Amino acid sequence: MVALIALMSRHVSASTRITGRINEKVRTGHPAADLAFLQHALWGLDYYPDYLRRWRDEDVGALEGALEAALAKVRAQRADARRECDAMAATHPKALDALRGDWRVEDVVSPKVAKALGWQPGASMAHVLKRPPTAIARGFWGLLREPEDDVYALDLLRPEFCAAVVAASDAAAAEVRGGHPRPRANLDVLGVGWLADLLLLVTEQVAACAWPRETLFDAAGARAPLDWRHAYVLRYALTGRSSLVPHTDDSEVTVNVGLVERDAFEGGDLLLGGVRDMPDESEDVTITPDLGVAVFHLGRRLHAVDTVTDGERWVLICWCRAMGGVRSRVCPCCWMNRRDGGDGRDCVCGDAWNS
Repeated sequence: MVALIALMSRHVSASTRITGRINEKVRTGHPAADLAFLQHALWGLDYYPDYLRRWRDEDVGALEGALEAALAKVRAQRADARRECDAMAATHPKALDALRGDWRVEDVVSPKVAKALGWQPGASMAHVLKRPPTAIARGFWGLLREPEDDVYALDLLRPEFCAAVVAASDAAAAEVRGGHPRPRANLDVLGVGWLADLLLLVTEQVAACAWPRETLFDAAGARAPLDWRHAYVLRYALTGRSSLVPHTDDSEVTVNVGLVERDAFEGGDLLLGGVRDMPDESEDVTITPDLGVAVFHLGRRLHAVDTVTDGERWVLICWCRAMGGVRSRVCPCCWMNRRDGGDGRDCVCGDAWNS
């Protein structure tokens, strides 16, 4: 018990409940008319034959403008991510090349995780990731701890590898632009997507055991595996981003891996509240990140990061989704709010409107 407490502190938050605006969109008190317009138009194009022949020409022109504006935003953010990658590569080429290299299993993951997944010492990560487990690895569930109800922890990454991730990410572009924080280093943009693949593989093992109904594919209970990931590195410090407001993630499961020793920073705890669209009867809790330890929670769980008052808090985050599961047959609104228990057959993307 002493070792567990030393690894990951566990206590009920003494602060007020985690409340406030969800995510980081500025609230105006008015509906998102442009978003609603686009969603209605896209649904009409999918559902009605020759849909736009019913519209006035000026309305079609307005739709073209809205779609072009959305496409411009996509292109701008893609270009911005590439510029950030180029800046990092130019500043720390050796560190980045090292992370892109062919790492051995024993230099990346803990021995117990490697054994549970059937990975032999000396094997390359590139080799083992090409042959992911096709079923739940025997003994994997026994490696998990549950520091709080429905939150799971796992000793995952080796300390030396965590240091390599920090070194490769340390040259990222400024985190704040126009007052809005953004991810520090997207692993795929940096050319180290294999690390994101590793996190997805491990998270799938956890999700299949801990949350088998979170990715349901159909009413009969067939489970869809996690098949999509987005991983990035974040730095919290007094200079730049120092905290994160209460929010939920656009993921089925989120994994949060500490990349530095706990005594490298003050504050910066992970604050966890209730799960969206579920009865909220439990107290908010606090999880203290630690080096190499992965913490898994539902993406729909309200969470925040307490202010870092000293030092630097480095973490590796991965959002994991089942794009072939619930998301493939319901709209974002029904997915987020889990209407009809996540089945969503009456959703405009569901069976009732498309069979």
